[in-house]
Amino acid sequence: MLKIMSRYIGYSKFDTANGPGVRVSIFFSGCSFRCKGCWSATAQNPRIGEPFTEESINMVIEDCSHEGVSGLSILGGEPFENIDAVKRLVEAFRKHFGDSKSIWLWSGFYLNEILQDPKKVSLLSLVDVLVDGRFEIEKRDLSLRFRGSSNQSVLDTRMSIKAREPVWWSGIRPEE
Repeated sequence: MLKIMSRYIGYSKFDTANGPGVRVSIFFSGCSFRCKGCWSATAQNPRIGEPFTEESINMVIEDCSHEGVSGLSILGGEPFENIDAVKRLVEAFRKHFGDSKSIWLWSGFYLNEILQDPKKVSLLSLVDVLVDGRFEIEKRDLSLRFRGSSNQSVLDTRMSIKAREPVWWSGIRPEE
């Protein structure tokens, strides 16, 4: 039985906004960054939403099993503030799908902050793409793909971990 005290505030079975293709997206509750202008300010409260349980993991895996679904998107709130639950989900996803479907993760932490914490790196190493950085309303740009402000990056996680610096995901250019 999963005994992780995390919650999720949103779930989208067939999402086309958060990553390439059709995806399953889950929005975890809780974020201490509290970025001004956050589009998901409600998700900042860690006590709202549904409890994240073993049944939640099973639901995600089942929904990701649909032939047209290309992967899983994990957002928040802040996924790294739910690290045990998110890692459990990602491990179950990898066990079921291997690398046949992708995992994207959005975080207010920058890559250099994540790389300083072995527990965060352990989770990140199982993810394909990281959209990193706190939302900055002064740098808001609605023309950017998969991110809300120009200070945020869309990174290839495995290459970034290996290089110990940001390596942009090949499916996007920094100005997109």
